[in-house]
Amino acid sequence: MAFQSNAKIFKRQTCNGLRFSIILGVFLGLSLGFSVPAAAQDTPFAFPSTTALRSSANPSPDGAPIVFTAVVASIKVGPLPPPTGSVIFSDGTTTLATETLIPSGAASYANYTAPSLSQGSHIITATYVPDAVFATSTVSLTQVIGVAAVPDFALTSPPVVTVVAEHHTSINLSATSVGGFRGVVQLACGPLPAHAVCFFDQGNTVNLEENGTGSVLVDLETSDVKGFKSETQNHSTAPLLALLSAAALAFFRRRRLPRLLATILFAGSGLLLLSGCSGKLPGFTPPGTYTFQITGFSGSLTHTNGVKLVVSPEE
Repeated sequence: MAFQSNAKIFKRQTCNGLRFSIILGVFLGLSLGFSVPAAAQDTPFAFPSTTALRSSANPSPDGAPIVFTAVVASIKVGPLPPPTGSVIFSDGTTTLATETLIPSGAASYANYTAPSLSQGSHIITATYVPDAVFATSTVSLTQVIGVAAVPDFALTSPPVVTVVAEHHTSINLSATSVGGFRGVVQLACGPLPAHAVCFFDQGNTVNLEENGTGSVLVDLETSDVKGFKSETQNHSTAPLLALLSAAALAFFRRRRLPRLLATILFAGSGLLLLSGCSGKLPGFTPPGTYTFQITGFSGSLTHTNGVKLVVSPEE
């Protein structure tokens, strides 16, 4: 009688413990965000899994095949076998294929080769369907299929050009074929500030071959007189003119030329000295910061680059 009573007590305690274990397991599952899929509901102990998805090329050219690889692994660290089962590859709500997992170390992988996808963006999803031990998992990526390339050209120019007032500088402009473009690109410069001019001494066109590049050297002048001063000009002519003026004056005095003639010659040499060293006679672009545009034309194609022009004062 006592044994029967103890058996009832043991049975009741065992049932209470089992209920507590089940409640605890459900609570932990809800707290950790684990879900048991339909395919794994019959599996009493389903370990959580993780799935990664990668593309062989993203973005990819239009019409090119793409290989999608799904890798499934266990979240739990321990002596577990690699996940088994299959992976469903989908494009949005459309199933593309179901591939069997191949074990590889502690994880397993499945490949699917899409022969071609339409142009645009595709949401590719890999869903792991387990056959034992593990729970399902899913992952998605956005696959971009490129639009067919349109023949065009790219224009390259320096963003900032710096030049000393009254001087000039050279600008290298280049055009590059894009998408198999072939043709002639015409280049233009402007609008420019007062007294500034672009000179295309070598021509303002670039003849591009398919996938080729061409360039043009442009001379940007900031004076009304082209080449009146250059960036590399030194002022060695000024001392020379001064020396010549002094020598001429001494020569005139020694020869006792009439005072009027000596004065005229001296004044003339002084004007030469002033015009040679000051360079203020032609108009020039005042120091400051300006903007202008470099434009390339070819048929209906037009590209424009903005350029900042910095004119600094002469020291």
